[in-house]
Amino acid sequence: MIKLLSTMTCITMGLASASMAQDVVITQNDSCDTDSLEAVACGAEGSTAENWYARNILVDQTVSVNSITWGSANPTSVTANIFFSISSGPGNPDANVLTPVGTATQLMDVGGLYTTAVDVPFTVPAGSYLVVEMQFPDTGTDAGCYPHTSASPGSTTYLKAADCGITAYDTVDSIGFPNSQVTMCLNASPGEFDPCNAPLPALCAADVDMDGSVAVSDVLAIIGAWGSCGDGTFRPTGDIAPMPNGDCCVTVADVLAVVGSWGADCNVYGGCCLGDGTCTEATSMDCAADGGTYFGDNSTCADGDCTAAACCIGDTCSDLTADACADLGGVTRPADACSTIDCSIAIPGDECADALVAIEGANPFDTTGMTAGADLPTCTADEAAFGWEVPTNDVWFAFTAGNTVDYNIDTCDAASFDTSVVVYDACSGNAIACSGDGTDLTGCQLYYSDLVLSADAGSTYYIRIGGWDATELGAGTLNIGEVPPPMPGACCLQDSNCLDNLDDVQCAAFGGVFAGDSTLCADDPCAATGGGDECADAYEAFDGANAFDTTLATPSSEVPDDTQCSGTYLDWADSKDIWMFYVATGDGTCTFSACDAASYDTSMVLYEGSCDNQVACNGDGTGEAGCQSYYSNIADFPVTAGTTYIIRMGGYNGGAEFGPGTVTITLTEAGATAACCAQGSCVDDTTIDECDALGGTWFNGATCADVTCYTGCPTGADVECDDCALDGSDSALDCNAGLNGATGTEFQDIALGTPVCGTSAVFVDGPTGSTYRDLDWFYNAALNAGGDFTISVGTSGEDLLFGILDNVPDANGDNFFVEAYTLTGGTEGTVTFATIPAGDYSLVVGAGSWNTDWTCDSGLVDYWVQLD
Repeated sequence: MIKLLSTMTCITMGLASASMAQDVVITQNDSCDTDSLEAVACGAEGSTAENWYARNILVDQTVSVNSITWGSANPTSVTANIFFSISSGPGNPDANVLTPVGTATQLMDVGGLYTTAVDVPFTVPAGSYLVVEMQFPDTGTDAGCYPHTSASPGSTTYLKAADCGITAYDTVDSIGFPNSQVTMCLNASPGEFDPCNAPLPALCAADVDMDGSVAVSDVLAIIGAWGSCGDGTFRPTGDIAPMPNGDCCVTVADVLAVVGSWGADCNVYGGCCLGDGTCTEATSMDCAADGGTYFGDNSTCADGDCTAAACCIGDTCSDLTADACADLGGVTRPADACSTIDCSIAIPGDECADALVAIEGANPFDTTGMTAGADLPTCTADEAAFGWEVPTNDVWFAFTAGNTVDYNIDTCDAASFDTSVVVYDACSGNAIACSGDGTDLTGCQLYYSDLVLSADAGSTYYIRIGGWDATELGAGTLNIGEVPPPMPGACCLQDSNCLDNLDDVQCAAFGGVFAGDSTLCADDPCAATGGGDECADAYEAFDGANAFDTTLATPSSEVPDDTQCSGTYLDWADSKDIWMFYVATGDGTCTFSACDAASYDTSMVLYEGSCDNQVACNGDGTGEAGCQSYYSNIADFPVTAGTTYIIRMGGYNGGAEFGPGTVTITLTEAGATAACCAQGSCVDDTTIDECDALGGTWFNGATCADVTCYTGCPTGADVECDDCALDGSDSALDCNAGLNGATGTEFQDIALGTPVCGTSAVFVDGPTGSTYRDLDWFYNAALNAGGDFTISVGTSGEDLLFGILDNVPDANGDNFFVEAYTLTGGTEGTVTFATIPAGDYSLVVGAGSWNTDWTCDSGLVDYWVQLD
């Protein structure tokens, strides 16, 4: 859980050691004092998980950073890690490209303030954003950051803690702790960093050539640089005296320093675990030469695990460490020694033929000592979360069904690892069920498997449990249980009748709507499904989320005027519809959105005052995340307090689209100010009317620190090969139509690191007369090779669709995006996505929706895209 911790840790960011000038202070806070108030951290009472804290600070002049001052109330010996990076922009660190520039570490052995020198001082150029991140490891005791509640407006602290499900940076405000802002003050020297101001190495500064000893070669290095002095941009080789900072010149003092340290051993040693389980202290190079595992510089053998256990290499057994065993292609049996096992005897559960017997209930397992099966299973039903793209340690169970029913099978176990599961109908048989990650259970590890097996009584099924990748292995629990039969309840039918004692499956067979488990018709549960079928029967909606369901609704006689939303695919026809009314709670603008990932392709009509005064409509909206593929959105509609607005919800293509959904109403009161992107610049504190007058895009609730505005085509960019598609253009001549092209091979090359500028429009195709969206398809060989990638984009005025599409169709002949995103019009942004496997991909860019207002004449069609 996320909790508040008192007497925690604070950050006062701050720079310049005691020997440096400290005449520049840059901060987002109105004071550099620390508050001993409660702090926010992930963990349980009395213990804290791994937490990361970050702030993104604008540095308006060139400075050099030398140290950081911060404090801890944690008396436990814990090492805090601090990372400094230049950010590509303001806001959330995860939304920017970070270039590391410095690090620092501090062992906290008592509570109090620390001044920690950065490992190597660094320069921050004027106008840069500096991201400072502090990592506190899983300590087992309270540790975290003191907040400072007087942060300047627009500044914020970011936190991530995987153990609490926050796997990416989020603001402490959004997780419920707006007063827990971290104090960070940058105290630095003006101008670029002079390397001669940095302290010399505390140990072995006389080892000039860094070969591990002080000898003749170091004297020769000094003679080679004799008389040279630094000019503010470098320290001359051989400047090693006097301590602690040298004098920035190579003189007799440096020769004397070498003589004074003559013969010193300057090698760095650490714990080295050898394959047979013995440990010694050695240099990293000597340890590697001996085939050992190095525990790190200045470590000891107590800092790592050097335990030997049974290693089976075929039928042969040797007592080796896990690393040594893996290097030899063996399998470690961590709980055994060679004196207690026989490697020629199969491990129970290691292969299907030796499967463990599973029963209904909990079945413990451990894949640590298992081998990694060479055949790689697949899971089309859960492909994105399944993994298992390399051999992973796996275990087999055999389960014989006692009844012909559905069985729940899961690996929910809070102490276990990221599992993947496949069920087969026989050894070497067909895979009949699979799961990468489940979502509905509680009390589990972060990623667990969860599936339903339809079984026949007396049949045996073989359950194979592996990991997301080769690093995921260990102990866990296989849980098996019958799926409970559905509970009966009331079933609401379209003729206003109601039937009792039907379950959800039976009710659906009658064409009804199930009112819920244990409901009764006598309690009139169908009233909620019948309200709002006609305008006269509209029910009230309020600010926030409002549920509706058109399943049992009938088409109303009023025909919407789709000229008010031409090009948005209202396509009302004879749609089932539900009516609701909203009384505006203030003057301003309202957004009415049907974004709901579990809903259908909606169409929306808005009336003011009466059922015959239509004022707006929308078929397909854009700009929101987490929605169904096509949803309606009437945004920023002017409203007057006390006036009634009637919302009519239907579906695309007449009666083809219907079902449950949600209308979310968001009121922005008159006079509210926010950021406005206009003509490539961001203007803060503008009203929506002022932004419209500037021809800009208004970002409700945001400041310019949160928004990156579109600034046009970047310098040095390539140009996409086709012109803006006008009505009458021939789509068959599109040079980058990709899979939609005449041959399906019309791709344009895009180089890593080089932006491409282009246009995308919605147009009427000349030869066919159909409305097309001009999608641009780009190819890059490095993308097909797989790996980690970043896409940076900008768009002039309309929402932009972009992402990575798999060129290989599925069994139904359909192609799907591996990663897909929408960028708000008038902005720029960057997304980084996790490793994708090698394959056949395209980078696809185009209009965010089938909006026929997005034409070449609108001036809103320009974009740029860059792949890194």
